Amino acid sequence: MQFDPHVQFDAPAVKCVQLPPEIQEIIMDLLSDDKDALRTCSFVDQAWLHLSRRHLFASVHLLKDRCESFRHLCHSPRGAVAPYISTLSISSPKDADYMNESASFFLDLVPYLPSLPALICLEISSLSWQDASQQCLSSMARCFSNLTELCIHLVEFSHSQQVLVLLSCFQMLEKLSIGATFATEDQASSSIPPPNLRHLRVLRLRVGLHGTGAFRDLISWFIPTNGFQPAIQALSIASLESSMVPVVGSLLRGLGSTLKHLDIWFMSSVTVADVNTHIDLTCNRGLRSVTVHSLDSKSWAVLEGISIDVLSVNIFVESMEALDRMEWARLSWTPRFAGLRRFSLAVICFTEMPGNNGRSLDADTVQGEIRRRVPEWAEQENTEIKLELKPILDFYDEVR
Repeated sequence: MQFDPHVQFDAPAVKCVQLPPEIQEIIMDLLSDDKDALRTCSFVDQAWLHLSRRHLFASVHLLKDRCESFRHLCHSPRGAVAPYISTLSISSPKDADYMNESASFFLDLVPYLPSLPALICLEISSLSWQDASQQCLSSMARCFSNLTELCIHLVEFSHSQQVLVLLSCFQMLEKLSIGATFATEDQASSSIPPPNLRHLRVLRLRVGLHGTGAFRDLISWFIPTNGFQPAIQALSIASLESSMVPVVGSLLRGLGSTLKHLDIWFMSSVTVADVNTHIDLTCNRGLRSVTVHSLDSKSWAVLEGISIDVLSVNIFVESMEALDRMEWARLSWTPRFAGLRRFSLAVICFTEMPGNNGRSLDADTVQGEIRRRVPEWAEQENTEIKLELKPILDFYDEVR
């Protein structure tokens, strides 16, 4: 049989199956961590281009040397990045001294940014915020109008009023995390009222190494008053010195039954008298879980009289003698703990645990010593007792 090049054959029709939109979204969600796959999917069609960009550009980490490129990309008609950014992170270069690394590179950029309608989370870390201008803050309120989560970590402010002005830009915040230091101890005089964050549900506060007086002012802003009634359901505070216990106690009493989850770090300066005088968790009748971090057992007094579902106690110790000094009777099984669904006791050692003979003890030996001190808990089915070996620098990173 000879092949005739002039004879035409009809190609069989290929029927393309269009997947339902919800299936396409599931596929993209499953590929959200695979950047190469998402880039490939973006060439399929217009619908997949949109879905892939939603994951590719969801989170943007902005450094000083990328600001100009980011501005051009946001304004480029071919960029189409701005509608997809949901999380924006700003930080100093790795290993830089954040107290000497000004946020001016970002503050100067903000007035030139377009509106970012999808942005719901802003993260600011390892920067000095002392040069922030009113023009920049006004631009932030315009660009980030839908922001619901703000995270401030290792950021230095001149005084507490700078934080107040920043928070006032975002009235729709639901989650707020502040880990700041202050150049001055006292609150600067100002007629600016505290931010009215009525939608706030989660509040995390990390007291810096400097400016504890200014931080006391900051905490007082969240105490409910007649004009401000936040519905905070989850509260985390670290690391509390003795001088800050009174204002924290006022905050806890003000939150009342709306508070459901509490995570609190006590430093060694806090005494049993401080806790008994200022903190009464029986006022928080809606409380369902409590996590207590401490360097000793004095702060366990906070557990008196409460009834909760989940209790976690984290102890930081440097030797077996430190374990002996703990007031284990405060953790004795009593009817008030009968309703617990889960109890977790973690003893975190600084790198290694030296024994009485000067030699380091292995983890199994230490586990046995812990269980011997809380025998009632060790017999409960809902009890988790663990040992963690943690370098001292990791501990300080957590409480900063």
